[in-house]
Amino acid sequence: MRHSAQGSRTEARPSHQRGRHMKHILHAAVLAVLFAAGSSGAATATEPYRYWSAHLGANTLDHWDARVDFGAGVAFDGRAELQRGLHGGVQVGHATEHARYELEYERGALRVERLALGPVTEAADGRGHYDAVFANAYRTDRLSESLGTFVGGGIGWGRVELPELRLGSTDCRCFGPASKSGFAWQLRAGLEYRLSPVQAVSLQYTWLALPAPERDDGAAADYERRRFGALSLAYTRRF
Repeated sequence: MRHSAQGSRTEARPSHQRGRHMKHILHAAVLAVLFAAGSSGAATATEPYRYWSAHLGANTLDHWDARVDFGAGVAFDGRAELQRGLHGGVQVGHATEHARYELEYERGALRVERLALGPVTEAADGRGHYDAVFANAYRTDRLSESLGTFVGGGIGWGRVELPELRLGSTDCRCFGPASKSGFAWQLRAGLEYRLSPVQAVSLQYTWLALPAPERDDGAAADYERRRFGALSLAYTRRF
């Protein structure tokens, strides 16, 4: 009987050890699954993506001052008063967890509704535009699952074109046509709302600096270099 009991204890010990081994294996498997899930979630949160975007709104450009020189020491300060025009653009870019990098084309409308030169002020009607291409970079942050912010800026090339503008009472083509191409820059900040994992809308404000247009034919008109704002609504989609 003693031998039988010892045999039973001898047989029970391997069974108990196998149970402990199975527990260790299960614990290790659970930890491995949890680690893999955590790693997968982290990779998804920080995974880079490409996107395209388009925005449309209005600029705040309401005037453009100029110095009109008739030669022989005769020059007057002038001003083209503008109606706020449309402002928009398209972008394509690359985003990471806290940054965006993009190329952008922007275009805006200029509509002249009044001209002033020295003591003379008259109504006018002329349309011009500006175009610009920028390389932009932004810092991005998430406020919640659906809300985020971005702030940054860009540098690039811009062109301004103003139409032929004349004072009717004097038949003076004093203000145009005028144009200029050159260095441009912008600053931008916005608030983004995610509609889905691949779509978002945002409200953004842009501070834009463009070249100063010039007119050399006849009376020379040198416009000032303008900085102005634009408020626009954007739609963004990942691809």
